[in-house]
Amino acid sequence: MLSNLDLERLTDSDIGHRLTDATGITGLVRIEHRPVRRVVVDFTVRLGEPGRQREAKVGTWPDRTLAQIRLNAERMRRAEDAVPSAV
Repeated sequence: MLSNLDLERLTDSDIGHRLTDATGITGLVRIEHRPVRRVVVDFTVRLGEPGRQREAKVGTWPDRTLAQIRLNAERMRRAEDAVPSAV
């Protein structure tokens, strides 16, 4: 499972790497240039039925904490499960 310390240790050499968390979220490491240059991670979660899945953005670290990103992913999964699937 990813930790905040893992994210804090990311450097320019990690740019382009995909991170996977045990909760099922994945993150892509990139550089953000504004307002200041920094390493960020855009996290997504897969939603939907197998074969019809889509990725949904659940947050960017460090703008949101890892706990907030995980919680947002869980909320999106629950909301997805509550919607009846089309037949």
